[in-house]
Amino acid sequence: MGNEMNVLNKLHSAFTASAIHFRERVCEECNYSVPTFYRKVRSRDGIENGRVVSVLSNAEKDKIRDVA
Repeated sequence: MGNEMNVLNKLHSAFTASAIHFRERVCEECNYSVPTFYRKVRSRDGIENGRVVSVLSNAEKDKIRDVA
């Protein structure tokens, strides 16, 4: 039994790896750097001249959905 990870550690590791893999794939598909990825994550859509201005283009949204 000695060196086995507990179930919480295993699940945490799997979810962490999944998030990292998702970030790496989105960066690759959308040609983002890691800082750009996190800037896009934190950004919100806005309103300019009465129109909604999206943080993500439709092409970026489609690629992100494909990766997910």
